[in-house]
Amino acid sequence: MFLALLAAVLLSSSPESAADTAPMPCDASLQVCPVIDPKTGQPRVYPADVTRFQEDIETCIHFAGEEPYDADRRRQIEAAFRKHCDGAKARLPGLRKKYAADPVNLERIEAIQAFRVGAGL
Repeated sequence: MFLALLAAVLLSSSPESAADTAPMPCDASLQVCPVIDPKTGQPRVYPADVTRFQEDIETCIHFAGEEPYDADRRRQIEAAFRKHCDGAKARLPGLRKKYAADPVNLERIEAIQAFRVGAGL
């Protein structure tokens, strides 16, 4: 059910340009694709805190699809949610404030957040 919902959300989005920072699925791992810098033709390199935010969102989405088949696994999933999902959510306001005057990084943060919201998390 979760994957069907996620697929519907992702397939309904359409990229506007090569420089668009909208999240798009890269592969089966549900990663947010790298953005190509139109000036250099190379993938953009983001600050460590923005990259960590993306990694936490990707890990959050991964664990959202995991089955809690026993009590130990349920505890592992809940711990992962606290660390990655709740951690990313808690850092979001600080990232928005820090990069408020930096449109490239702010757009990336918002695209990653939209990916999380689109996944229903």
